[in-house]
Amino acid sequence: MVLIIDAPVAMNDLVLPINLYEMIKVSLPTPESEVYYSTLATDIKILGFSRDADFILQVMDGDVGLLPQSEVWLATTSAPVLLSRSRPTCARALIECKLTDIKSLCKYNVHKSAISHGVAPLLGSTFLFSNISEIHLRCMTNNFSSEMIDKTITLTDIQSIYTFDCHCEIYADEIRKQL
Repeated sequence: MVLIIDAPVAMNDLVLPINLYEMIKVSLPTPESEVYYSTLATDIKILGFSRDADFILQVMDGDVGLLPQSEVWLATTSAPVLLSRSRPTCARALIECKLTDIKSLCKYNVHKSAISHGVAPLLGSTFLFSNISEIHLRCMTNNFSSEMIDKTITLTDIQSIYTFDCHCEIYADEIRKQL
């Protein structure tokens, strides 16, 4: 006699709240020269972490579309991979922010060219500006009237991070963003 039971199975570790972090790769200028920059050489797109869990959840770049859209994750069709926190991995190095481990386990690509002009969204209305000389802002006033306020910010560094108020149009050299 064979008895087949169709019942959900869950590990105790998986009932812990897990924080998900999206990996945003940015180009890093080299301190010695403006004609080289490096980028992180990993396909990790999302990391899940809980201080009390013995694992790190990892989702690779090509698997993001396979993420579950509900509270139930089917092990046969889900993209996340569970990695042990006790073993040295790129995911663990990124979660622990250990630069020496990131260098050895994740690797970098070094490019021989200047960082291209770019505006990368980081979180909400915070942006990373790369190789941009001026930012022009056109923002609505606080009382949301038809009046607009214009402001120009001159950038001297290769990369700068700025947070802006909502309801602004941002012109960074030839790039336009609207908040």
